[in-house]
Amino acid sequence: MKKEKKHLLSNFQLEFRDQLKIAILTALGFIIAFAWRDFLVSLLNTIVTRLDVTDNLYLYQLFAAIVLTLLAVLIMVLLSASHQDKKPEKKK
Repeated sequence: MKKEKKHLLSNFQLEFRDQLKIAILTALGFIIAFAWRDFLVSLLNTIVTRLDVTDNLYLYQLFAAIVLTLLAVLIMVLLSASHQDKKPEKKK
């Protein structure tokens, strides 16, 4: 009985640690994303100001958002595909 409890507790602790690592990595990812967002907003504002096309600023922001979304989706697809290749097959 004690072995079962220790085994369950051990599994819980391992799963908790894994989930905690995922949460921390996700938080760090958000920090990185916000840093890049600030940079890209500043870059876009500089380009728009230098080109003197401030009349349709929202169109340029929309264009930048679409391009960044497509780039992010492409990277996610590539990472997912490479992750699928590395998964070990389950034995039956």
